[in-house]
Amino acid sequence: MKKKRKFAVINETFVQGWSLHTRLILFGAAQFLNVLFTVMAVAVNDWKFDATSLGTSAFATLLSIGLQAFILGSFDVLTVFRDERGRATLTRNRRFAFIPMQQQTLKWKKSVGVGLVASPAGSLLAWGTFLYLFCCLFVVPGVLFWLYELKPDRFNVILCDVYGGEEEFVFQAKSMEQGERVVAVVADATTLTNRRTL
Repeated sequence: MKKKRKFAVINETFVQGWSLHTRLILFGAAQFLNVLFTVMAVAVNDWKFDATSLGTSAFATLLSIGLQAFILGSFDVLTVFRDERGRATLTRNRRFAFIPMQQQTLKWKKSVGVGLVASPAGSLLAWGTFLYLFCCLFVVPGVLFWLYELKPDRFNVILCDVYGGEEEFVFQAKSMEQGERVVAVVADATTLTNRRTL
C-alpha cells in the first residue's frame, strides 16, 4: 500500500499595515481629541449654545469620526493555510471602518503563478482624504496621512497567468520585503510558480 505524503502545515496571517489592536488604540486617541477640540470650541464661545452652532458642531464631529473610522479601520488580513494532505486555502478578511466584511476565499487553482507588482500610491479617494485632512482639520493630520498613506510605495501580491498577467489581487504589502514574504508563503502553500517581482 502506497504511503500518503504528509505536508508541513502552513498557517500564516498577514495584516495590511497596523494590527487591529493598534488601530483601535489610535481610533480611541482620535476620539479623545474630538472631545477635547469640541470642548475647546464651546469654551471659546463662552459656553453659549444655539441650534445653529450645535448642529454645525455635531455634523463636523460626526463627519470627523466617520472619516477617522474609515482611515484607521479599513484594511485587509490574508490567511494562508495548508493542511497535512497538501490542501491549500487563501482567505482574505476585509474590514471597512472596523466593520468586518464577508470573508473571501481566493480561487488560486486556475492561476499559474504568484508575483509582486509595484503600484502607485494613492487612489483618488486617498487624495481626497488628504485634501480634507489638510484643509479642514488643520495641516498636521494631512501631513501625517501623506507620510504614512500616500508617500510610501505599495506592492500588490497577485495571482497571475502563464504570461504574468494579473488574474486576481491577493494582498497589498507596505514594503517589498513583506510582499516577497507573502509571495514565498503563497507559492509554498499552493505550489504555484513564484514569479517574484513582475
